[in-house]
Amino acid sequence: PGNINGSSITVSPNATTQYTVTYNVAGCAAVTANATVTVNAIPSAPIASGVTLCGPGVATLTASGANSYLWYTNANGTGLVGNTSNTYTTPNLQTTTTYYVQGVSAQNCNSALTPVTVTVNPVPVVTVTNATVCAGQQATLTATSTVPGGTFTWSPGNINGSSITVSPNATTQYTVTYNVAGCAAVTANATVTVNAI
Repeated sequence: PGNINGSSITVSPNATTQYTVTYNVAGCAAVTANATVTVNAIPSAPIASGVTLCGPGVATLTASGANSYLWYTNANGTGLVGNTSNTYTTPNLQTTTTYYVQGVSAQNCNSALTPVTVTVNPVPVVTVTNATVCAGQQATLTATSTVPGGTFTWSPGNINGSSITVSPNATTQYTVTYNVAGCAAVTANATVTVNAI
């Protein structure tokens, strides 16, 4: 198709297309030859999930859905840091960092890039203050964390929430356990001292 003259043409078909070239020279019948431009589909962007770290560290990122993979540091497909493997292990990261993975098909066609973020959260510090009451009185213990978004659980009692109100008969130590995504549980202790009337 095209009815174009010349020894070469540049084409960009949307689907696999056969082209025919006809050669005419004085004294000879026209001679034809065929060439096929095979158009391979662009692969879908790979599937990959981010990773959350508690404090600086190394993360292993995993992608799926392609024949092979290219890992980049930049959204424009530059800064190649890994190829062929569906996994990439980062260097030690101090801050939240986004990488980009591209799928490559068996026909060597490249997909769009998928961003994959390694979120580096600070290590939570949990604080709770002691309390002193007279026998029969109540005390309220309140815990805080430097990293929000987690859950507090108190023992004894297995009570959830950042604060609890207690009325122990004797001096008692309470432990609060804080859980936040990506981090190991952090505990802190508070003592309610009960003075006699």
